[in-house]
Amino acid sequence: DNGANAFNNNKDATQLKAERLSVKGGWNTTRSLLAFDLFCLPANTTVNSASLTLYGNGHNPASRANDSYLYVNTSDWYESTLTWTVQPSHTTTGGIYMAATTSSAQNTSLDVTSQVTTWVQNPSSNYGWKLMLADETTSSATALIYGSSDNSTAGLRPTLVLNVSIPALTDAQRNWSMEETYD
Repeated sequence: DNGANAFNNNKDATQLKAERLSVKGGWNTTRSLLAFDLFCLPANTTVNSASLTLYGNGHNPASRANDSYLYVNTSDWYESTLTWTVQPSHTTTGGIYMAATTSSAQNTSLDVTSQVTTWVQNPSSNYGWKLMLADETTSSATALIYGSSDNSTAGLRPTLVLNVSIPALTDAQRNWSMEETYD
């Protein structure tokens, strides 16, 4: 968050949060990042559809709506070094609006086909997403909370479901070999 914990790393957090909370007389804002490794898909893969599902894990629109955005990151990041002061840049272009939740366990499914298609065609541009409140400045509490990939309950971890078409392999692609040497 951007408050007293601005230099803390929460790489093992069990929740993805976009929140605004009053802490010790000030207001802290929290954002979350997530990414999926898509390198196993050939660049000529056609992404027919891609759906990201986030599983509610304690939403709390305490005094105002917790509507948010999922933005594409535009620079690299490393989970072990993330803090509020060290976070990737993002673009608001193509951001996906997420309506406010109405219950603490509400799940959210999003069509991310366009973003995933871009990442499959250009793997080096896959820096994942940033989850942010739509309003990070109002001085009233709200929280959007989903399970993260580190959640101990597998059913609360984010899922990315892809429907893809992969062209037939050429002989050169099919007839490759790999040799590993271990000391």
